[in-house]
Amino acid sequence: MSESVFVSVPSVKGKITFKKKKDAVYVLFEYERVYNAEKKYNVPKRVVIGKLNDENDRSLMIPNENYHEYFHSEISNNDIVENKRSNVLSIGTYLVINSLLKSSAIQIKMDEIFQEPSDLLIDLAAYSLVYKNCNNLFYNDYINSHPLFTNHMEVFSNSKISNIIENISFRQFSNFIKALNENSDKDQIINITYGKISGVDNIFCFEAWDNKGVLVNYDIVPDDNVSSTNIISFVLKLKKLGYKYFSLTLDFANLSKDIIDLSKFNDITIFVNNLNNDERNKIIASVVGTFENDKDAYNVSNRIYFKESKINSDYFGSDYYAYITFDKDKAKKDQIYYENRIHRIKNYLEALIGLHYIPREEVTNYFSLYYDEKGKLVKFEEKNTLNDDLKYSGYNVYLSSKKFDIDGVIKYSKLNDVILIKDVFASLSSVKNQGNAFDTLCFINFIVTNIKKIIEEKCAGESINAVINELEKIKVINDGKSYLLCNSITKYQSKILQLFNLSNSDIENFALYLSQLIGENDDLSRKIG
Repeated sequence: MSESVFVSVPSVKGKITFKKKKDAVYVLFEYERVYNAEKKYNVPKRVVIGKLNDENDRSLMIPNENYHEYFHSEISNNDIVENKRSNVLSIGTYLVINSLLKSSAIQIKMDEIFQEPSDLLIDLAAYSLVYKNCNNLFYNDYINSHPLFTNHMEVFSNSKISNIIENISFRQFSNFIKALNENSDKDQIINITYGKISGVDNIFCFEAWDNKGVLVNYDIVPDDNVSSTNIISFVLKLKKLGYKYFSLTLDFANLSKDIIDLSKFNDITIFVNNLNNDERNKIIASVVGTFENDKDAYNVSNRIYFKESKINSDYFGSDYYAYITFDKDKAKKDQIYYENRIHRIKNYLEALIGLHYIPREEVTNYFSLYYDEKGKLVKFEEKNTLNDDLKYSGYNVYLSSKKFDIDGVIKYSKLNDVILIKDVFASLSSVKNQGNAFDTLCFINFIVTNIKKIIEEKCAGESINAVINELEKIKVINDGKSYLLCNSITKYQSKILQLFNLSNSDIENFALYLSQLIGENDDLSRKIG
């Protein structure tokens, strides 16, 4: 079975069936029906003619020798086969990414270091950006409905993509990151954060951000907790890039004496999120009632009250700054939520009087339950625990070894404890080197993160998801002769495009370019590499 050639699944009504075996879905062709006199019905005779390229797409398959025998087709690697590219292509996101790549160092460095695979990596990044939160849309869905960065918009087979992945080295990723950091400000403070990669066990991803929020480097750590060893390893990588000053944002649960000592020895600022309840409540109790209605303590841009305090702890070994914020709106929403929740639980318990009932922990937190000798619920009483729970609602506490203003606190408090990486290769069963594939996924996430940052900077105040969704609505349709805009460009779309130096005429010119590139009368067929 040649995995470098795809053909359409034959359209023979009632003759094609599918059978899944292990990780593959095979295509069967019914070539004959033989009457069984004993059983008195026709018995179908079937043969496997290939397997699906993607088990979620039953239109494209990889043929075998039986396919050639029954359908009299001779297919070579250079044959033109149907690409199944849609007649309608979303072009807005492509044009924006193309524009920002030309105006940044990303495209040039990619071409220098990765050479031929460079365009494919950019396509995979564009796919990940567009379908970031769509688990059921694979790369094939993207290439069917979007222009591509590959040469002449060539579509690669799954086996070729897998081969490219397996031949990209980790050194190339490192060289690209080094090249991208050549002209950056080495005197700025680089903030180190970390997170668990969603869906992957026992792996942390460290990320390093510059003062503009650009991701400058990352490191994958095969470990089940954050340690001083893997932190210093990442710091050394950043020092090799020329950076000198660092801060570390981490959860209180991962803070250890070793990390504190490490930060002092290397002059690394520590910023602590997510304190445990005891530590948090103790700090809040020391300042509660002193700033929540003080106009001078109110930060308009973040709509919170803000207080700085100093704490001394044997654990930290020195004074630490405590930053306490209070959000009145959140406190009010929390109160309404819990009051409604308790009211619903109360109604629920009333309906259970006289029945056997084993309560959840949440119920016993707020109610005392009484049973008769047969174990049936006879009555319940509300505890006075709600006021205790709501006493510190709306408050947040952060710790730091360095003095910050409110904007600095808000900036460093936005730690993502889970890192989502789009599995670009979910449908590529032919990837043999899973380690290489995972490295490539992480690198693509690095590219996507920086592309998103550029878009966010250009579209200040706009949600990145809203911008991408709007760009995806800019579509062209092939009328059999050429590509034409499906709809007029809206004012909002035009505003976004202008931020990337794109005009309505650029859209029209690109549609003309597509018509010439893909061909006016070739039915959108392309060579499969």
